Amino acid sequence: MTIDRLAAHFTRFGVSASWTPADYTAGGTGTVILDAPALDVLGGVAQSIEYSVLYRASEFVGMAYGDELVIDGVAYTVRTPAPVEDGQLMRAPLSKV
Repeated sequence: MTIDRLAAHFTRFGVSASWTPADYTAGGTGTVILDAPALDVLGGVAQSIEYSVLYRASEFVGMAYGDELVIDGVAYTVRTPAPVEDGQLMRAPLSKV
């Protein structure tokens, strides 16, 4: 995906996020795309929500396990970020605090 197309996606679907590293060094703010699909579990008896964010690798350089993201006033703990395809984007699963 080209940079222009990335910018369009983040402009249209992105939300502001505030990042605080687990060691409390300087974090920052940037734009993420929050994904929160509901998954049926236990044969449809219950639902589980698997939160994750998609973000530009250049915006949250060094984001790692245990860091905190605050999105729309809701705090999440970052699990293990991983690059998507060519590494321009990263996906990080989250746990709601």
